[in-house]
Amino acid sequence: MFALPTSDGNVEGSSDEHPLLLEGIAEDEFRTLLRVMIRPPCRHYGASEEESRPLSLTEWIDVLKLTTMWHYATLRAVAIERLTPMLQQYDPVQWISLARKYDVHEWLLPALHALARRERPLQLHEVTPLGIATLVKMAEVRESRGVAHVGGYHIHGSFGGTHSHAGGFGSYRQERETMNFEPEIRRLFKGELGT
Repeated sequence: MFALPTSDGNVEGSSDEHPLLLEGIAEDEFRTLLRVMIRPPCRHYGASEEESRPLSLTEWIDVLKLTTMWHYATLRAVAIERLTPMLQQYDPVQWISLARKYDVHEWLLPALHALARRERPLQLHEVTPLGIATLVKMAEVRESRGVAHVGGYHIHGSFGGTHSHAGGFGSYRQERETMNFEPEIRRLFKGELGT
């Protein structure tokens, strides 16, 4: 792309016959980025139904990918803002992976916390996206015999059962969903979280 022009006029990006090639960028990823960059604010000003459709999770991830790659700070911030509520309702493993891949520091702690609170145990197939070190640390967080906080009460001991010293909080699942694993996460992921 940045080579000196050739004498035959076949310069990359000079015509439809000699397009500018963006290595590693899919056409739909680029199209989605353009849509975010230039889409009209509402349908009444010339936007088609497709153009006024809200972007999906996958499309916002595409925007995050390209804005991170090309250092578009403003649009990257928009992508992070739009993705955050979507990812809070999604798989914490993917959320952690995206936080690391695209260097979104503000996602890492809540994503790790969501994984700690998840009812389903850690799975072997999650080693690939998370890495063995993260999986082992998360196992330690989830199965910690330290103190967890549930509704303002301290619970001591293993979290493997349905009974707590505070008493009467229902099932283990309900307890896990309200536990505060943040201190343990901060301790074990200190280097990555910068705390």
